[in-house]
Amino acid sequence: MNKRLISKNLVLFILLALVLSGCKIVGSKLDGGKNQTVQEYLASVGTAIESLDANKIADLIAFPIVFDFADDELKARVLNFDENWDRPKLKIEKADFIEYASTILTEIRKNEFELKVEINDPEEGTIKITGGGNSNEATVENAVLYITLEISAESAREVLHSLSDTMITILTNYIENADFDDDDKENLLQELQYERDYLEDYFDEVWEEMLENVLYELGLEEWPGEFELELPLMPLELTKKGKKWKLDVQAMIDHENN
Repeated sequence: MNKRLISKNLVLFILLALVLSGCKIVGSKLDGGKNQTVQEYLASVGTAIESLDANKIADLIAFPIVFDFADDELKARVLNFDENWDRPKLKIEKADFIEYASTILTEIRKNEFELKVEINDPEEGTIKITGGGNSNEATVENAVLYITLEISAESAREVLHSLSDTMITILTNYIENADFDDDDKENLLQELQYERDYLEDYFDEVWEEMLENVLYELGLEEWPGEFELELPLMPLELTKKGKKWKLDVQAMIDHENN
């Protein structure tokens, strides 16, 4: 199969499956008493994910992660914030992540698919690591995610449906218990309920549109059952906590928004 760029929806689906399904990236076990290298961190990712243990996956990430409800689309559609108003933020602590990831893992396990993944150099060039060593920050650039995904169209549909519903439930529960202004909380909950109702009423149409887009971008007429994909990764920012490297999701979000 020719390797092509794929739709954002399929990328999202594959990455969710990757992060939560237990794919393997070959690597050795680490000595907990040594300072971890960036290369060792990258190798440890697959081992943690393969365990299907939310605690081990969480150990790969720096917490907390804060999402600011301040993007233009959200302000226009939901909250209509004035620039000078305080805006609610979604703060994910490690315990929150473990709770949510465990819930999503349960949904993923209900479906059947096979996934093989390798993080490696691009066909032309090599992975570039800046920092590391004695520094507490590092950036991994020019890495490529090579994925072979074997999944039926029926299973893909069920994964998308169950994950969509589960993610809305997780966000709803979080917002209901968050320390938000009452009006902001009501607006956010109404928006989530709208999304849930829309998916319940029109999921067949959502799936058919996604399926059509995926097949079009892959140049196919029907679902192939097996995908061979190359996904160039955005720069991965790492921070060292103690002797171990963590994915600095917060830094990546902040850089994306600035």
